[in-house]
Amino acid sequence: MLPSIAASEKRIHSAAFWIAVLATILYGVIVRNWIATATVPLGAAVSYLNFRWLSASVSAVVLRVRYKKIRYLIAKFLVRVTLVFLLLYVMIRVSSAAVLGFLIGLSVYVLAIMTEAILSLFSLPKSECTKKNFS
Repeated sequence: MLPSIAASEKRIHSAAFWIAVLATILYGVIVRNWIATATVPLGAAVSYLNFRWLSASVSAVVLRVRYKKIRYLIAKFLVRVTLVFLLLYVMIRVSSAAVLGFLIGLSVYVLAIMTEAILSLFSLPKSECTKKNFS
């Protein structure tokens, strides 16, 4: 049986947290600049917001919400993209190390989702992977 969505989402959040902690420590050791290092958790926080908002948007579209709700979702998407670009602009003004740290933080949920996908793939029972179940 495939893992539940709630359990997968919980594992994604947990993996994202630990990836963010590890990335912050490693980046701090490499750049030795506290401002640039602080941008990694900032990027991870924005990544978390993106993940939550995207999850809510996809759920709303799948459930076929009303037209006014879709306009609200589009506005929320534009706010999300604007937030990321404004933060990137501030990072560019501060330093290039800050930009790199922010981008590393933004990639936290991508890595967590990839990790969950790989672990889920390898944890499937052999009966779920047979050809007759996929045809």
